[in-house]
Amino acid sequence: MSEEKTLILIPTNHDKIYCLGKFIKNLKSIDLTNTDILFSDDTFNSDEYKKEIESLGFEVIKVTKTIDALNRGEKLNIVRCLANARETLRQEFIKRKQYTKCVWFDSDIIMPHDVIKQLTSHELDLVSGIYWQKKIRSIGKERQQELVPVVYKYLENECYDLNCHKYGSEMTVQELFPNRLIGGPNDDLKIIAIGTGCFMASRKLMEDERWNFRFNPDKPDTTEDMWFCLDLRSLGYEIYLDSRVCCRHWMRPWINKIKTSDNQK
Repeated sequence: MSEEKTLILIPTNHDKIYCLGKFIKNLKSIDLTNTDILFSDDTFNSDEYKKEIESLGFEVIKVTKTIDALNRGEKLNIVRCLANARETLRQEFIKRKQYTKCVWFDSDIIMPHDVIKQLTSHELDLVSGIYWQKKIRSIGKERQQELVPVVYKYLENECYDLNCHKYGSEMTVQELFPNRLIGGPNDDLKIIAIGTGCFMASRKLMEDERWNFRFNPDKPDTTEDMWFCLDLRSLGYEIYLDSRVCCRHWMRPWINKIKTSDNQK
């Protein structure tokens, strides 16, 4: 019986060039046993970024849905571009039947050495690693910046269906310990949503035709990863977090700007 293979999927574009060197160095340092790697690039009107990644030995596909829309002069919300990129990679994974699982990384994530082995060790449909984002909190008249985990827990008596559009409550740092698989039947925490910067998905989940990565123009502040989680939970999928997979997030300020053919380089 042949060994199971995993396809690593990485959506990116020229906006992430500020961290490309650090990301590639880290990617090459992790255990890549029985894996292949596929990038997507939606940089408009230029293949320079694509060629740069290819020159480092990686396969890259263009996100034609986004490129074609920009060529038609459409204005695209960044979240819509991300949804297009993820759906393009998903469909490419579906075509490549030799892979049993896929692992997704955003190109501003720094992963631990054993990230693939750890995430693919679970016979589950969806398991995420943990990473962090900056958040500003108002305390009285002061505003303080802190790092928070990009994972959300279920609270009783809250509504989490597609009409409520709620992410859940942010997990606390204390709830991540002891490091373990969180969300199982014996755990006191239930995961309602994750960020999609580092996660593993089964072929069964990726091939399920009842969902797709999407953007809802009526809810422009809801990101594509939150729709992903809300859609999957509405279909009966459970979401798990392996807090032993702890990543760094090479962040810079994120603005949900509009992309047009005029502001692409």
